[in-house]
Amino acid sequence: MDSARRIMFGLAVAVVLVLASEAQADGCKFPEVAVQAMPKIPQQRAIVVWQDGAETLVVESSFESESHDVGWVLPLPAEPTKLDVAEPGMLTSMSACLQPRITHDLGLVKFPMILLICFAPFVCLIIFVRDSGARREWVINILAIEALCVLISSILFPTLGHAGLDGPMVVGITELSSQRVGNYDVTVLKADDSDALSGWLAGNSLKSLDAKAKSVVDDYISRKWCFVVARLRRDEGGPATPHPIAATFPVKSPVYPMKMTSLAGSDTRVELFVIAGKSVAAKGFQCVASDMYHQKTSRYNSIGENAPFYKGKSKGLIIGSPDAGEFMWPGCVVTKLTADLSPEQMDHDIAINLQNFAPYRQHLYSPRARGEIVLFICLWGGLFVMLSMAAAFDKMRKPKRWELITIVVLI
Repeated sequence: MDSARRIMFGLAVAVVLVLASEAQADGCKFPEVAVQAMPKIPQQRAIVVWQDGAETLVVESSFESESHDVGWVLPLPAEPTKLDVAEPGMLTSMSACLQPRITHDLGLVKFPMILLICFAPFVCLIIFVRDSGARREWVINILAIEALCVLISSILFPTLGHAGLDGPMVVGITELSSQRVGNYDVTVLKADDSDALSGWLAGNSLKSLDAKAKSVVDDYISRKWCFVVARLRRDEGGPATPHPIAATFPVKSPVYPMKMTSLAGSDTRVELFVIAGKSVAAKGFQCVASDMYHQKTSRYNSIGENAPFYKGKSKGLIIGSPDAGEFMWPGCVVTKLTADLSPEQMDHDIAINLQNFAPYRQHLYSPRARGEIVLFICLWGGLFVMLSMAAAFDKMRKPKRWELITIVVLI
């Protein structure tokens, strides 16, 4: 009887310890912060708007260079009908709005763990205590101890369970337009061959093209593409993320130019936000979220009263940026695609393929959540094993053979 009492007391203490440890496990969760650094190009983000045979490309590219003057060459399949500066925070807002669903703390473990510990004293009681009167006395004592533990934990741990460019004229170059776009001097030009473009860049105090770059440029020229050359002048070198440029141009199907980025020779994280009438997909890219959006108006909004925003029909994700809203329309589909590409994987432009609308949002589990799933399964298995042992060894009787086999199989 004394040994049984010691067992009961030890298990009651365990209840308190588990309840306390569960309450202390929760805490603040800090997201990982992405460090953007390009002509190493670690990250590119772009909005691709496709509607009525025209594409609007809003592209932002981080870079790192010691040069004070940087030239950015952006190939386009047609001469842009419009070039403009885009709001710097728009792509950051889009990235934040279209995040995958991340499960960090499932909260699955607490309930079966508490059940397991609460049932353990009764299982020991069934196995080790033979006298019915003594059993009743122990049941009352155990229930009183457990009720006291719950009361103490609720008082001490109330949160438990909640948890333009002025260079010389070059033969073979046709300058289509020149303008100031934000911090950039932008020139749109066509080249007869890569040597002509290389000479034009050198005449504007920019690095000329090497053999690999000439091969890429010749491919674009053979397909009748033009080049947008944006020159950024700054006071000092180092990492930078200049404001995005928005270009609108006619094209048969949406495309994201990628081959020029491979010349940087660095791995690049690419995020594409495609706004179209359908869902989209791209080879080598993973879909993070896709939904049809409808415009709504909020009486009170951080931007101001009666500020419009767009809300996803199926997944409920909200795009509140008014700058992004200018590229959207009621019933449009917004799809976020991501990829981590090596220079070898950027040897082609990204063809964006339209598909039937299919709502989707990526669901990720943190290491803690995955561990909780495994522990959850083990705890419920432990409950079944414990109850089976209570039935087989009732009052310390010798269990039958089939009962032992059942327990072994469960274990």
